[in-house]
Amino acid sequence: MSSLSNICEIPAFLRTMLILKYAFKIACIMVPIIIIITVIISLFKSITSGKDEDLKETFKLSVRKIIAGLVVGFLPVIIPYAISLTGEDTLYTFKECTARVTTEEIEYYEKIESITSIVETMKNNPTSDNIKKAKKAIDDAKGYLKEDNIIKYLTAVSDAEIQLDAQKKIGECEHQGGKYKNGYCLKEAKYEKPSDNNGDNSGNTGNSGENGNYTPGGSGTGTTTMNLLSGEFTVVNTKSEIKSFAGAMRRNGTYQGSNSERYGGYCLGFAYTHAWGMYTGNTSYNGENGHGYTGAGNFSTYINDDLQEVLNVVYSEITAGRPVILQVNGNKQGTSRHFVTVVGFKSQVKNAASLKATDLLIMDSWDAKLERMDQSNSRFVVTGAACHKDYSGYRIQYLKH
Repeated sequence: MSSLSNICEIPAFLRTMLILKYAFKIACIMVPIIIIITVIISLFKSITSGKDEDLKETFKLSVRKIIAGLVVGFLPVIIPYAISLTGEDTLYTFKECTARVTTEEIEYYEKIESITSIVETMKNNPTSDNIKKAKKAIDDAKGYLKEDNIIKYLTAVSDAEIQLDAQKKIGECEHQGGKYKNGYCLKEAKYEKPSDNNGDNSGNTGNSGENGNYTPGGSGTGTTTMNLLSGEFTVVNTKSEIKSFAGAMRRNGTYQGSNSERYGGYCLGFAYTHAWGMYTGNTSYNGENGHGYTGAGNFSTYINDDLQEVLNVVYSEITAGRPVILQVNGNKQGTSRHFVTVVGFKSQVKNAASLKATDLLIMDSWDAKLERMDQSNSRFVVTGAACHKDYSGYRIQYLKH
């Protein structure tokens, strides 16, 4: 039935039907007149000829003509009856179709056809110009478009905008040497040596406050941390429990500040070790093997100028039981970068859209302590551009899956 109904929305078909409708009306008027005139002429000729045979033949012919005229006159009744024999749905569609055979309806469906063509062009090629044309066509047609059609077309525009945005992200991702997949820009994690100045902690020692220049809020380890983990924060469910893992890293000296001269540029190396160690349950790392980018090959890099997009990935990974490495400030000014491991977020956060950077709980690669990011002197996220790197956005490393 839907295919039959659809044909009744095609302007060309309706115009053909309209022509046939007018032709039929004309036939209904002209056929009886022609029959009457031809019968009268034939009878007149037969009578004047005086031949009985001609009169009889003329009478038979006249009866046939009259029957033919009656058939034409009863076609509006005969056709629906014949169609009804094929099924009620077909009869319903036929009546619906004939009801639409008006100039106004045809003009309406011609406008629909025009808008549909513009929208289809936009769907096949979702460029900014095509989206603008579709929006204008829909806006101009709101005075006569039915609500369901407006919703359908606006939905198509929304889908095209999403597709265009995705195409832009794909282009940006490929420009950065990555591969766009499932909303992420996937790039292989690279070993970043100290020569890259990764994690310039000059004047910055995390919440230990050893240099007195940078003392972010948060507790480090101990009972306060236990209180944090007991309810205020939702933490990642890894093989190593977060608090005990942080304690093991502290005891083993598996953190950057354990030997700042030797490990001064290895914050990312320790962050990899922390994230991979808690995920796999390995607490045996020390400073010597812990600064060497342990497990780095199991991570992918994601960079995006939109912080919320990055936080969406963080939320997804943490709730899936996978810690995330996050780029934060390496000095108070935020002009140098540092890397930490995100291990949780505030329990009040119930979805990715509501997650903020200040909701995060991190394990700092500088001192292997658990710290919150909602204090005035806490770590804070920074972009590559702010740190004078060759990428502009916010950056995380997450486990491949």
